[in-house]
Parts: sequence; C-alpha cells; structure tokens
Amino acid sequence: EKKKKELVIPKGKGVKLGDMPNVVANFKDVTWSDPDLNCLHTVVFGQGKKKEYKAHLLQFNGVVYPEGKEEAEQDKMRMRMYKLKMEALKDTMDLADIDRSAESFESKKTPGKEELCERFLEWLENPKAKDKKTPKKGKRKSTGSAGKGSAKKETPTKKAKKTTPSKKTPSKKT
Repeated sequence: EKKKKELVIPKGKGVKLGDMPNVVANFKDVTWSDPDLNCLHTVVFGQGKKKEYKAHLLQFNGVVYPEGKEEAEQDKMRMRMYKLKMEALKDTMDLADIDRSAESFESKKTPGKEELCERFLEWLENPKAKDKKTPKKGKRKSTGSAGKGSAKKETPTKKAKKTTPSKKTPSKKT
C-alpha cells in the first residue's frame, strides 16, 4: 500500500478563506468537481483529491515560501496561472472574491492577463476579503450566457417542432 503524503496547510499571513463570508458563499454555490475550484486548488497547492479541495482551500490563509526559494516559488505559481485561459483565470479569481475591477488597477483600464496574475499572486501571499460587499449573484455560471439566452428565446416555436418528431409515440406499449 502506498501512503499518500497528507497536505500540510502552512500558516500564511492573510485571512483564512473560511473566514471570508463571500468566499464561503461562493464555495457553497459550486460542487467539488467545479473547474474553477480545481483551478484555484491547483494554483494554491498543486494537485490534490477533488473531494478535499474545499476543505483545504477554506483553511488556506496565504502562501508560505521555503526559505531562499521565494522567487522560484513565485515563478512556479505564475506559471500555473498563465496556463489558465483568461476566462478560467477570471472565474477562479471571482470564486476567491479577488477584486479584478478596472477601477482597482492603477491604469483604470481593463487589466490584461499579466496584471490579473500579479493581483492573484499578491492576494495568494496575503489573502484578505474585499473591502466592499459584492451583490449576491445567483449561480455564477449563469452570468456568461445571460446575453446569449435572451436572443434564443425569441423563437421557441422552432425548437418545439424539432423536439417532438424525435420522440416516437407508438413505441409506448403497455
């Protein structure tokens, strides 16, 4: 039998994610197999067991770098972030309730991937809750398709016609 080493969560400088109401609320909205949860866990801890992601992340309160290896570890974390697609990076930052609004950056422009990764890294080194309360959204995933959904609803009759012929009624014999 192989013994897997237990993940030790180091004591960081920041606030535990479990003590941030917005993060806890966001975590309640996602399942353990959620891709954003997976991304956040991978960036913070590397690989792990999906069912332990939430428990591990809620105990997380900041990255602790090994002595003398700070830059190497920061680069490793940046690499994990850069591997994410822009949308996944944003969703992951939203899950952790990290402020990525244009106003929060010096340039006041929409941040690029590099700025987002730097903000993410700063937050990982010293996690803290956002200053202002964010309005509670229903399901996080629904925000992306809201614009597209309204356009599709204009023609419900076509969809209804397409679906009815595929279900053959004579096959129901009792």
